[in-house]
Amino acid sequence: MAGLTVDKIRPVLKQQYTQNKVNTLVYTNQPTLAMIPKYTKFYGDNMVVALKYGTPQGRSVDFATAQANITPSKYGRFTIYRKHDYALARISGEAWKASKNDMGALLEGLKGEVDGAFRTCSNNLAKNIFGNGGGSRGTIGAGTTLASTTIILGNIADIVNFEVNMVLNLAATDGTSGTVAPGSLTVVGVDRDAGTVEVNANISTIAGVAVGWFIFQAGDFLGLSTNLVGFDGWIPKTTPTSTPFMGLDRSVDVVRLGGLRYAGGGAPIEVTLNNLLARLFREGAKTDLVTMHPYDFADFVNSLSSKVVYDRMTSPSAPTIGFDVIKVKGPMGDVKVVSDMNEQVGWIHALQLDTWRLNSLEECPGILDLDGPELLRVVNADEYELRIGHYSELYCNAPGWNAVASL
Repeated sequence: MAGLTVDKIRPVLKQQYTQNKVNTLVYTNQPTLAMIPKYTKFYGDNMVVALKYGTPQGRSVDFATAQANITPSKYGRFTIYRKHDYALARISGEAWKASKNDMGALLEGLKGEVDGAFRTCSNNLAKNIFGNGGGSRGTIGAGTTLASTTIILGNIADIVNFEVNMVLNLAATDGTSGTVAPGSLTVVGVDRDAGTVEVNANISTIAGVAVGWFIFQAGDFLGLSTNLVGFDGWIPKTTPTSTPFMGLDRSVDVVRLGGLRYAGGGAPIEVTLNNLLARLFREGAKTDLVTMHPYDFADFVNSLSSKVVYDRMTSPSAPTIGFDVIKVKGPMGDVKVVSDMNEQVGWIHALQLDTWRLNSLEECPGILDLDGPELLRVVNADEYELRIGHYSELYCNAPGWNAVASL
């Protein structure tokens, strides 16, 4: 057969990576990302999210008093900007030539790399949906010997955020402020049982490093202006201050503008969940999804024992993709509890999904091919490159109908 050229492979790639195929790569095993409503027409420089957080207060049993105290509704607005994320896949010129007369072999080689890049990009997106915009992937935990190459993570569950060959930066702050330390380390091994990351040089080669420092994939420590801002930004675990968030001072009404916080205090999970749903109902929320880390989800199942009721939910963006959930009764009806590996151990989020939207400039993520070619010749290497990424940001138009709780 004739040699398979770059021009011939382009339509094949388009056929291979339909939207349904991309949805399967992106949403499988990422239930919260899958369930959040999507909007792919985020054009223009920014998007303004307006919300009402106070009603007119000109009322009284006495007409004159009501008239004297009349006030307008209170409105606020968040201004959001697109954030970028990229994942690249390459195939060497030698591999291309070696299999150019065998379409199956070449496509299989490309598929492995492209599928992997999609998953890398979507895994980071799913992680950031729960984050605060700083981009941290974990912390250096107690017991770590800095004059060694083994990082013991502060939270063993964060091990899902690390891969071999990942280049790391370290910083004393979580990425929403401060600066990143000069230098980098490369992951050469991951022990997923122990929650340790092996790097290519002593951790102490990063000047000033200390236990408790935050770990980033190289290039991610660029502040709130660059990383997608997730639940920990919109519904922070600590009460918002007057520092503007997306251009708005949330301290004037910390619940309606910054979500609800609840401390479970070690009570049984079902008790904490019931109390949290009751608080949200008081605020007028119609909660429909609760997220738990798999460890906490397992404890929840064990505590319910024979009373557990299973259900199924499907993604509004990809109806063929579904997830098993636990169905519980809330004050406003059924609430679905889902296990998500991106949730933090010991914390849960209670969400009203129609108040959230992931806004993107077209597909999120998708193949970046505005100039036509999907596969680009690398200028300084004998390789061909395919670029995957997205330009997006999450928003919430009613933070007060959403909550975070410690267990």
